[in-house]
Amino acid sequence: MGQARFIPVKSDADRIMTCFLEYAPGTVDVHDIIHERDGSNWQLQVSVYRKLRLAPGWVSAALEERGLSVRTEPGLAGKITSLGLK
Repeated sequence: MGQARFIPVKSDADRIMTCFLEYAPGTVDVHDIIHERDGSNWQLQVSVYRKLRLAPGWVSAALEERGLSVRTEPGLAGKITSLGLK
């Protein structure tokens, strides 16, 4: 994934937020990197959380098995949104 793992999220004069993604077979670790101005100094805050990577076909099949109709829509940055409708 190279440089595509770095995602600029938001920035203004006092705050810069970037996410860094580390992919594993079934998960992705999301690292939030925040630089925040405190007067004339910058403070760094870093956090990480793990998210599941679910195949869209698997999600659709699981929803349909439970009696829902499924609508799949493209999302931002290559993501896919699956809606289970009753």
